[in-house]
Amino acid sequence: KDESSMAFGYIPLPEVIVAATAPVSYTYYLDLNAHWDFRLRDGVLWVVVPEIKFNKPAVDASRISYEVKKNSLLRNTTEAMENLKSSITWLSIKKAQTNINLVRETGRRQTELFVTNWLARSFTDGKKYPVKVIFRSELENSRTQELPPKG
Repeated sequence: KDESSMAFGYIPLPEVIVAATAPVSYTYYLDLNAHWDFRLRDGVLWVVVPEIKFNKPAVDASRISYEVKKNSLLRNTTEAMENLKSSITWLSIKKAQTNINLVRETGRRQTELFVTNWLARSFTDGKKYPVKVIFRSELENSRTQELPPKG
């Protein structure tokens, strides 16, 4: 979306609003080769995992639709549309970054399940320990930089 307005002297020129819509596929992942910490504390296996990352979003270019939401006779709508078209990739990357907060809890649950299953298959007492996942940034952003206290 390109919402721009200009002023000529002290007289504001009308804004031009253009919009684009398209299906976009976002893929998020945890790097299994990055540093992971496993800490057993009070019978709970805490797993400190790297931050969620994403691949370059896949915009379905064949299904992009553009629309002029607000036109102006005094402004160049074509230029606004071209600016929007050239920023589709950048906008989809920004959206992928924003979506990380939306996928964090799903990622946490899936990672807990992954580690729980790995423990159960790999160790005879693996089913004994509940698993809790914390993302490295959550640990680094906490005041104590330690795992949550007992209880």
